[in-house]
Amino acid sequence: MVLNGIDFLSIDPTEFSLTQGQWSQLNATFSQYLQDVAVFNGDDASAVVFRLGLVCFRIAMILSALRKCDTAELKTQLKCQDLDFNTSLILCETFLAHSLLMYNNLPNQNNQQPFTNSSKAKSDFFEQLPQEFTRQQAIEIGKPLGLADRTIDSLLKTL
Repeated sequence: MVLNGIDFLSIDPTEFSLTQGQWSQLNATFSQYLQDVAVFNGDDASAVVFRLGLVCFRIAMILSALRKCDTAELKTQLKCQDLDFNTSLILCETFLAHSLLMYNNLPNQNNQQPFTNSSKAKSDFFEQLPQEFTRQQAIEIGKPLGLADRTIDSLLKTL
């Protein structure tokens, strides 16, 4: 079955592309991921998002190629279907969560201890904030999470 699919795809080269709407959604989704990761995990973790953007594109391409094999279409231009694109986005959302979990458990290069749970504390802080709040309320929310006043001020400025 797989070998037949490879033979089928080898007949003529196929050019894969996303629709304009899919490109816009991919860029918007991963821009948001990049911003969130930079705030909650630090700039060093941003590389995870960049790699995952490419992985998302490749998964969409593979799913589209499998669909082409199933339908036995001989088209050389292959537009990604929304179902395949959305499936790749859902998979990558899970991959991002797992990648960040692993990243936060890696030892810090300076002291060989795992990174602190500061990213979890920052995320919890953000989730606990009401729609409208004062700085003092934010500090009261952040204190039990172990966040310093300066850290909270920095987070509020960034967010």
